[in-house]
Amino acid sequence: MIGFNVGDLLNSLNVVGLAKPSREVIPILGNVYINYGANSHLLVTDMDVQLASRIDISRSDLSGSLLLPLGKLVGICKVHDKSEDGVINIGANNLSIRIGVGRYTFNKVSPDDFPVQVSREDEESLCPSISSPLMKKCVQLVEHAQAINDVRYYLNGIHFEVIDNVMHVVATDGHRLAYFRMDVDMKNTNFTVPKKGVEVLKKALDQEEQVEIKVGNKSIEIVGEQVSARSNLVDCRYPDYRQFFKQKGDLKVLVKRADLVNGLRRAVIILDLKRRAIKLTFDKDKIEIFATNAAGETADDDVPCSMSKNIKLERGFNPEYILDAISVIGSENIEMWIDPNSDSGLVIMGEGDESYAAVVMQMRL
Repeated sequence: MIGFNVGDLLNSLNVVGLAKPSREVIPILGNVYINYGANSHLLVTDMDVQLASRIDISRSDLSGSLLLPLGKLVGICKVHDKSEDGVINIGANNLSIRIGVGRYTFNKVSPDDFPVQVSREDEESLCPSISSPLMKKCVQLVEHAQAINDVRYYLNGIHFEVIDNVMHVVATDGHRLAYFRMDVDMKNTNFTVPKKGVEVLKKALDQEEQVEIKVGNKSIEIVGEQVSARSNLVDCRYPDYRQFFKQKGDLKVLVKRADLVNGLRRAVIILDLKRRAIKLTFDKDKIEIFATNAAGETADDDVPCSMSKNIKLERGFNPEYILDAISVIGSENIEMWIDPNSDSGLVIMGEGDESYAAVVMQMRL
C-alpha cells in the first residue's frame, strides 16, 4: 500500500504534465511513471523531453515503480479535497486508488516498458552549480523571438553558446532577434534547445536554488532538488547571430520606455490582422508613429526623444516585435540604434546596458 497526499500529488502532476505528448501516438506515453520508495518521484516523457518531480510518499514500506494514466489521475485529484490523503494498492492484475469514499481501479501496465530517459555516456556536467533564477532570466529575455513551426527547424528554439566563460543566449525567427550575455563558470560549448524543450527546462528552474546543467552531443539535463528536466537538442549549425550587430547604426535615439510603449499600443489598435506594419519617423526631438489599415483609417502619435544626429528618417517595423523587445527591459530609458544609410534592423537595448539587445528588421511600407 502506497500513501500520498492529494494536494502534493496534484502539484507534482501539474509540473511533469508539461512533458506529455501532444498526440498519444504511443499509448504507454499517456501514463505517468511513479517511482516509490527512498527516492519517490513522478516522471512523464514524450521521448524528446522529460520531466521528473520528487513527491513525498514516505509512508510506503515498498520500493518499485508503477504506471497510471496521467489525465485520469489529474482528474481524480481535482475532484477531491487537496488536504485529503489517499492510498494506492497494487494487485496482481490491477491498481486501485482510494481517496476518502472514492475508489478507482485501473488495469496494470508493466513499468518496464516505459521509456525512461537516462543520462548518456557523452553527457558531462557543464556547470555543477548555477542559480536557477539566473538561468531562467536568460531564457525569459530571449524566448519571445523564437520561431514557431518554421520550416527552418533550427530557429524553433533557443541557442546557447559559451565562449571564454561568457554565455551567449540567442533566439531569432529571421524577422527579429533577441540576445543576452552573462559571465559564467562553464566550459566552452554551444547547443540549441527546441521550443518544447525550453518550456520543459524552465520547469526545473522555477525553484530558487542551485541547479546542475549536464550537456551531451544530443541532450541537455537540468537537475534540481525537486524537479529535473531533460530535452533532446537540435542537430544543426545555428546561424551567425553576430552579423546582426555588425550592422548597428550610428544614429542613437533615446526615449522613455513608458512613452514608447504607450505610443505603440495606441497605434496598434488601428492595424489589420494581416498587415502589421507601422511607420516610425525619427525627427529631431520626437518619434512620429503612424499606422493605417486597408479601410484607410489612421492613427498618429508623437513620442518625445533625443537623437544623436539632427536628421529625419522614416522606417517601417512590426510594432509587436518592438513591444516584445521592450517588455523584458527593466530600465526607464530605451536606446535604439539605426543606420540611416542602409536597410539594417533597429537595435534596441536598455540605456547603458549592453548585456541584452534585440534586433527588429525593417518592413516595407
